[in-house]
Amino acid sequence: MDTWAKAVITTIVTTITASLITVVRKLWTRQKVQAARQVAIEEGLKGLLHDRIYEMHKQCMAKGYISIAELDNLDYISKPYFSLKGNSTGEHMVDAMKAMPNQPPQNEVQ
Repeated sequence: MDTWAKAVITTIVTTITASLITVVRKLWTRQKVQAARQVAIEEGLKGLLHDRIYEMHKQCMAKGYISIAELDNLDYISKPYFSLKGNSTGEHMVDAMKAMPNQPPQNEVQ
């Protein structure tokens, strides 16, 4: 093979290799940014769910019972909270609310 042909092939291979490396670096960087963003979104969502559970717990404890509608809502928000690895504080609040009566005491019927 002629020297010029070897030079052309070497140039082409080098260009392709450099291009592939650049593309892989960009994809790797994008993936790292997306992974960090996903973690931040999940942590933010977990915080919002925890806050909602905390507020619901505070309200139910103040009135002394949890309604059926609130129980349904609690179930709806606690499942994703726990799948996001929510902490034991949230678990204790959920357990406490699930153990509460579903109606106000008889002397306080609303």
